[in-house]
Amino acid sequence: MINFLHQDFPFFVEYKKALYISLILCSLTFLFVLCTGSIFSQPDQKASSLAFIILFMVFSSQILFRLMIPLFLKGQFSERNWTVGKEIFWMVLEMISGIAFCYVLLLWIWNIPEGLYLENTIKRISTLFVGLQFFTIPLSIYIKRDIVLKEYLQKAKYLNMLLIKKRFDSLVIKNPEVTVKLKSNDESEDVELTISDILFLKGAHNYVEVYFLSDQRVKRILLRSTLKSLFKDLEHLEVFIFCHRSYIVNIQQVTTINGNSRGYKILLKNYGDFIPVSRQKALEFEVAIGKMGI
Repeated sequence: MINFLHQDFPFFVEYKKALYISLILCSLTFLFVLCTGSIFSQPDQKASSLAFIILFMVFSSQILFRLMIPLFLKGQFSERNWTVGKEIFWMVLEMISGIAFCYVLLLWIWNIPEGLYLENTIKRISTLFVGLQFFTIPLSIYIKRDIVLKEYLQKAKYLNMLLIKKRFDSLVIKNPEVTVKLKSNDESEDVELTISDILFLKGAHNYVEVYFLSDQRVKRILLRSTLKSLFKDLEHLEVFIFCHRSYIVNIQQVTTINGNSRGYKILLKNYGDFIPVSRQKALEFEVAIGKMGI
């Protein structure tokens, strides 16, 4: 459960994207309540009145939490560091604020007197508003992930063109005979490998799996160390980058770049499984591919 809450989730700080999603959610919510409002409204309430109240709640909370607060507190929001847990917390605040906006609308703007009628109206509307979240939340997630997916697929297409243009296999790899020593914690399992043979390093608790090529076949060795510790031996070489918190990859070995809503996925030479590139590391990866072979 904890790991799920820390997974990446799209949050758009670009106001055009945020406004686009907010308008879609508001429009669909309004139409839904307009069609079904008679089921949820008080006997003397019109479906259109209920639809406008819900629209006001959704639009006000969306504007506040998706546009205004991120605009004035830019340092606290980042598209690359937003998580599922933060999104859930933010949606709960949206629901609370929506109910508060409803109270303000009914009591202060429409001048409905306090009493049982006001309480029953707010209870009905609040129940409907919370219930609508089970419709709007999955829809919001789908729209956001679809937008991010399209962006990464477009960028992946461009990066693949860079790989082809630079004739990756024959021209890019520099100094193929240069070696690097990877040291274990106790230095009893040190291994020396040619840079051009190393594919990637994968962290596994207190061990690191090192994948490399030998006679055009992928082999693996296990070192008692951490990725951060081994990266100290590699960071002076521009070809090695952290593409994910659990992976260090040799970008000279990248053959194919794909994308999804959580970042890029890459294939390496002679290795059949995709390696993830997280959203936090996407920009660094793009820069590294752009510089490759220069």
